[in-house]
Amino acid sequence: LPTSPSGHISPRAIIDDLSSRGVRHVMVEGGPATALAFLEEGVVDRAIIVRAPVTFLEPVPSGMNEEMLSRAGLEKVDVEGHSG
Repeated sequence: LPTSPSGHISPRAIIDDLSSRGVRHVMVEGGPATALAFLEEGVVDRAIIVRAPVTFLEPVPSGMNEEMLSRAGLEKVDVEGHSG
């Protein structure tokens, strides 16, 4: 598969390649950068987002929010264990 100048493979290219091989369902597991790449390319039809109960001294924003999900055509339907 072709890569970008930064060495990344496009999520769309990954999904298109798997689809051409008959794969119809894919589970992607990764951190926020991986999730955002798939969301931004519009190749997600369902997402289950799990946050670890960890507090970082210097948190890095993930960019994962309801606006991002909405731009990807997704809607937040439920939150379990959310404490605020």
